[in-house]
Amino acid sequence: MTSIERTCFKLGLNIVRGVSIGLAVMKPFNVYQCRSFDIRRYWTSSMLAAQAATDLARALPDADVDEAFVQTVHTAGILHNLGLLCLADTMAAQTQEALQLKQANPQWHLNQALRKTAATDYCEIGAYLAQYWGIPDAWSPPSNTTATAVTAATIGSRR
Repeated sequence: MTSIERTCFKLGLNIVRGVSIGLAVMKPFNVYQCRSFDIRRYWTSSMLAAQAATDLARALPDADVDEAFVQTVHTAGILHNLGLLCLADTMAAQTQEALQLKQANPQWHLNQALRKTAATDYCEIGAYLAQYWGIPDAWSPPSNTTATAVTAATIGSRR
């Protein structure tokens, strides 16, 4: 067994798959043009969302919840803020301004600030990217943040 195989075994397939998907998705973007974009915070958010989605999926009492479903929601959690990568690259100045606006107004959601500075948000851009790249709908970021909150609340209430 190689050290890579041993590492993958110790980390677990979900972590290795998540990191692989994350690296593949990030490759086309240069987020370093946006000085306020915190790549560590981005990946922490992505991995926490993936873990929360996985935990919620496993907590569902539904008999239809199988490992394929759990993997799907895990991947969706990783990809949920994909549009932010794109915005930090393609609209760096507007994203920079939105991140500063969010920092000055902690009660705001980042998408509120992005709508003000870029006339779009990361959910909308993420949904467009997912469609353009042919990412399955089940993995695609939602284009509506209200729908996301309602879905999360619905899933959480089933527990």
